[in-house]
Amino acid sequence: MIGLLAEPLGPAYRWVCSRPEVQGRIAPWLSADDVDDFSPSGRGLGPISALDRLDRKGGLTGATVLVVGVGRGPEVGRYWLDRGVGHVIGIDLSAYPDDWRELRSAGSVRNVGVEFGLMDGAHLALQDSSVDVVFSQSVLEHMLDLDGFLAEAARVLKPGGRFAAYFGPLWSTYGGPHVGALGYDHLLLDDQTYLEAARDVGNGWEHWLEAGLFNKLLFDEYLDAFEHHFSIDRLGVVASREGEAFRHNDPHTWSRLLRNHN
Repeated sequence: MIGLLAEPLGPAYRWVCSRPEVQGRIAPWLSADDVDDFSPSGRGLGPISALDRLDRKGGLTGATVLVVGVGRGPEVGRYWLDRGVGHVIGIDLSAYPDDWRELRSAGSVRNVGVEFGLMDGAHLALQDSSVDVVFSQSVLEHMLDLDGFLAEAARVLKPGGRFAAYFGPLWSTYGGPHVGALGYDHLLLDDQTYLEAARDVGNGWEHWLEAGLFNKLLFDEYLDAFEHHFSIDRLGVVASREGEAFRHNDPHTWSRLLRNHN
């Protein structure tokens, strides 16, 4: 999983506080210069930690927040309604009218304006410099036009605004298509064989595979895309314990995966 906090291109700071010896053992391809936080457990790298940092900087009071890939809206209630923001805009490619109605009512009680709309992230029907925060969770790995979305996110952010995203696993990692039970099989099997195996697991992600809704970008490709549009404040990586166990138990296959998919 990846956690990112960024602002439109401009001055940035980087605070390296990872554990180099752990990072070097589990993810030797990651440069300490690229990653601010590295964790085998994910502690301190979730969305709440990122929003707490924004809160401490005073960046959320009265803010207008755009939540991309909002779905039924759990992040709206979990992360935003009690943080003193002024307005939340949730967008998705599918509508969930009953859930959205409840969240609008919950926002009204807290004096937070909440609205939802059907919108493609790469074509935001919002004015330039109109939001303070762009937020997404478990969305970027499904963005087929990531560069287009990041360009739009940078466009709608106000000067000094922030882009915060938590996403993954990446396609090249353990359970990349979100089918953890199949480990690295998506990289080892042909597409049709893997799809049939995913159907047998039956957790619903086979429909995302059939629709081609995984962008398959590598870590460096994400990083290049982010740095093209944003100045990165913090970049955190959560390691996979299952991936580490696979590396230990099958070093030959691990080496082959590292050569072909890094």
